[in-house]
Amino acid sequence: MTGGVGIYISSSLNAIHRSHLSFKPVEAESCWIEILQEHKPSIIVGCICRHPSSNLDNFISQLENLVSPLNQSKHQVFILGDMNIDSFKDLEKTINEEFNHLLSYCSANKLSINFKKTHYMTVSSPQKSK
Repeated sequence: MTGGVGIYISSSLNAIHRSHLSFKPVEAESCWIEILQEHKPSIIVGCICRHPSSNLDNFISQLENLVSPLNQSKHQVFILGDMNIDSFKDLEKTINEEFNHLLSYCSANKLSINFKKTHYMTVSSPQKSK
């Protein structure tokens, strides 16, 4: 593993680390917490960084295995992080296959995903030297 992930938690929240929720190290790094609330379902928050060289299908499969039991227990689940879907490698393939695969999974499991385009995701032709 390299890098790492983390979640900052306000001292006003009653939160516990959910160490049993994790990915295989070759696929992703993750950190999970449960925020306990009185008279309401708990909130599960996961911060995930998928390794760019890992297999997306394996990653999605592990994500399904982690999140499915949480959905059945009526927890609210929020997943944050960097899924490292390389939009420069093959933009059309990525958008049509990999990203849509992730969106389909989220939709099927009633999870929302917010996608924000950053300036790093802009595709342009290489500048020609003068």
